[in-house]
Amino acid sequence: MNTKKFLAFFFILMLTASPVLAGDVKLNRWVLNVTLTDAGSVDEVIQTEIENGGSTPLEGFSFVIPASRVTITNDQIISIPATGQEVSQQTVPDGVKIIIKFNKPLEAGNKWDGRIGLTAENWAVKEGSDYSINIPIKAPRAIVAGKDTEMSVSGDSEIRSQVFLPKGVTATSVEVKSSAPKPYKKLLQ
Repeated sequence: MNTKKFLAFFFILMLTASPVLAGDVKLNRWVLNVTLTDAGSVDEVIQTEIENGGSTPLEGFSFVIPASRVTITNDQIISIPATGQEVSQQTVPDGVKIIIKFNKPLEAGNKWDGRIGLTAENWAVKEGSDYSINIPIKAPRAIVAGKDTEMSVSGDSEIRSQVFLPKGVTATSVEVKSSAPKPYKKLLQ
């Protein structure tokens, strides 16, 4: 009897202790359209496509916005297929973590296409007539089996950002950190 209890306990322990890998959850598109307003707030629309190539349902995903406050509502999230979602926020050292949990998990072999709109405060820094903004280029994180894990990003994924400035503001420089993923390109027009 003790052996059966031990084996059951060991099996449960192995299930909870083994790390959940979302390497089969692939980010196909992460396009940030960032608009700086004259007041210094930032409006952002994120277009994304996430593919669940794994065997475990994808429960959602999360990402971080380097701002002090983010406003996002469910009607600013459009998804295909329509999964419905719960949106929550958490303050983290790098800003605000946005957590999107699907009401209906994305089963293996399916893709989720979506568009997320948000407004962020204290993301862009304005000094006099100069603006600076830090655009994060980290991939979002998958939520699989209740845990936050990395997504894979292939070389043919579309990862880019566009920044739209207020009238009368001219871009003078763009700096890309060395941690940018391989397909990321810098373009200044």
